[in-house]
Amino acid sequence: PRSVVLTSGTDSREYNGQELKVETVTPSGDGFVEGEGATYSNFASITEVGGPIKNTFDFELNEGTLANNYSIEKAYGTLTIIKNTTGLKFAESNPVGYTGMYDGGNHDALTSLVVNGVNDETFTYGTDDMKVEFYINDEWVEKMPTVKDVDDTKTIGIRVTVANYAPLEGTITATVTPRSVVLTSGTDSREYNGQ
Repeated sequence: PRSVVLTSGTDSREYNGQELKVETVTPSGDGFVEGEGATYSNFASITEVGGPIKNTFDFELNEGTLANNYSIEKAYGTLTIIKNTTGLKFAESNPVGYTGMYDGGNHDALTSLVVNGVNDETFTYGTDDMKVEFYINDEWVEKMPTVKDVDDTKTIGIRVTVANYAPLEGTITATVTPRSVVLTSGTDSREYNGQ
């Protein structure tokens, strides 16, 4: 029999929300004789960040191609999706840091965070699976910083990580404004009484 190796295609790209599928097979070795061959189907696919996975496939010999005339071996290419490094962006007017008048209470420095990905993907802090880190004392920490006093007002680095994307960095400003207090002394009048 003729020796034939059927090798599926290989591809790699950044995550874009679309399925990655390579539906090509290249015969090698002795190859099929002219007029004979195979039809290929059921190729593997990958959509999320991952891989490399084998680009598996099925084949069926064409009519007139006899299996006994061939020794067929399958070899698999690979499919890989890597993290998207440019598609994740902060939504308009995001992230939002706390802004408020001093009230004696502690307030989370971050009040709102929405990021947008490719294909209209939206990720909201507190709702979607999102890791948020804050740059405090020269290190990234997950604990939410708080502000209470006017002197706590600060700009804080923020790093957002969601599935399929490289981390996105930005800043928030948490602001505590002073309370306005007017001190008014009492008023009185009377006739002179020597006192």
